Amino acid sequence: MDRQLQLRLPRLLPAAPYFAAKAAMDALAVSYTAEVLPLGIDTAIVVSGAFTAGHQPLHQRRRPRRTVMVPSLRPTVTGP
Repeated sequence: MDRQLQLRLPRLLPAAPYFAAKAAMDALAVSYTAEVLPLGIDTAIVVSGAFTAGHQPLHQRRRPRRTVMVPSLRPTVTGP
């Protein structure tokens, strides 16, 4: 195995479901294109990337310091 890949692999493994979902959506879009092309419908495939700003990775997230809860919902959220 390539040494660079070995170094990146531990960081990529948690993102595997994300990569699989992106590939599946891309394949679905391509299949839709093939399906409607004979009908004269033109398509555009837009594949957005990951949001790299404005959020924290899951492993770095913390509970908020202060939470506001509607008093009547407290038993529903916290349990009896």
